[in-house]
Amino acid sequence: MSISEEDRIGLAGLVEKIIKELNHYLEDRELTEFDIVGVESTTNRSPVLYVQTSLGLESWCVKHVYNYCYAELIRDFLTNPKRRFSRLSNLNYKRIISLLNPTLLINPDVTSLWNKRREMTSQQFHDWFSEMHFTKLVLTRKPKCNEAYSYRRWILSNLLAKDDVLSEEFLDDIISEELRLCNRAADKCMNNYHCWDHRAFLIDLSWRYRYSFDSTMLYFNEYKFIKQWTSTHVSDYSCFHYRQICVRILYLIDERWPVFEKMIEVNLRQNFQKVLADHMTSDDPVVTPSKISKKIIEDDDLIALVLGYTPGNCKCYATWNATLRKLELLFYELISNEDLLKYYTNHQTIWYHRRFIVNSILNTMYSYLAVENKYNGIIKQISLPPSEIERKNNCAKCANADLTEHHSNVKNQKEDWFWNCPLYKALIRHEQALIKDRRKEDLKYSEAHENYLKFFEGLFLNFNP
Repeated sequence: MSISEEDRIGLAGLVEKIIKELNHYLEDRELTEFDIVGVESTTNRSPVLYVQTSLGLESWCVKHVYNYCYAELIRDFLTNPKRRFSRLSNLNYKRIISLLNPTLLINPDVTSLWNKRREMTSQQFHDWFSEMHFTKLVLTRKPKCNEAYSYRRWILSNLLAKDDVLSEEFLDDIISEELRLCNRAADKCMNNYHCWDHRAFLIDLSWRYRYSFDSTMLYFNEYKFIKQWTSTHVSDYSCFHYRQICVRILYLIDERWPVFEKMIEVNLRQNFQKVLADHMTSDDPVVTPSKISKKIIEDDDLIALVLGYTPGNCKCYATWNATLRKLELLFYELISNEDLLKYYTNHQTIWYHRRFIVNSILNTMYSYLAVENKYNGIIKQISLPPSEIERKNNCAKCANADLTEHHSNVKNQKEDWFWNCPLYKALIRHEQALIKDRRKEDLKYSEAHENYLKFFEGLFLNFNP
């Protein structure tokens, strides 16, 4: 049924009143949330609801407000050639922003409207912090809105780029506020990939400004947080992906490791040694359970036991300490993952995360031993770059006769020595025992994990228990 001109004018007047009232309340910086309230009645009162720090809009008027605002934006400001390329003035800026606010609150998934806000913000027609507040309101109703997160990241990048020297307190406040926003969004909506992606952006941002504030404690706290979160959200691969990001960033930390162990309440070295000792046999020619489970064992001795050799204190090889720390963390992840598999059956996400852990352990071994897995379990040596060869030739430690002979023996075994590596044996025995145990309850996923290890990683094919 067509609407008369008189009714159309009356509806336009009503919508204008709603727009004006809505924008008036949006100026309140104490607002914490916005939502559409399901009300069908059109009684003689304002459909804009304002209670304490919450703002709402009655559902019966949403269609009229959105259509009215969107039509004028498209007609007069986004497609009209004269208006589109003309300079913004205070007059048309106020009109555009009054139309953009309700339109994006109702439907924030329109990229062209966010681009218009970028244009106006970059020309300093309104301040950055008011835009941060607006996007926060949008995310309270649409916690999965990728456009809002993208706009928020754009604001943060521009905001931080304006100051050459940023204070520690300023950075800490910004990142803390963003983390709180991510917490609320993740609580409201499961499998919120865009929220976790925004949180990963914050990790990257903190690394770029790590010399301006204490980012180390942020990484420690984030790992502790995500470890607890994933233990209660075992079907959400988005948060497990973020956990993998946290693990990778911890690879780069070389300070305050005892503080980290105290925070997660575990001795990573003892955990690593226990897993290895439980899967070593007295028949192993290199490592026995008694050797690996010693309470006091030096880092270089331990890496020599599990990987077959160590460069010792040679400055040409500065990776063994970092390699050991990575292995300790990854084996802790392996055991934590195993605990989740025991409590939660038939959850594919946990098995996917386990593939990441096993792959990371193997890549750590490949990197340390200067080899690569070509295909189907075929291991090849990697040629050292000229700079590495020159450094070795000028190193007194590398010229040590006993050490040179030991390394030559290792290399002469070609790829076979990798498959006889004690760490590799312990890892395979551990995975075999897990697969055998989980077949009773997770037959489908345990077999899929076994096939992944065989045909993607090339494991089991060269292993004789």
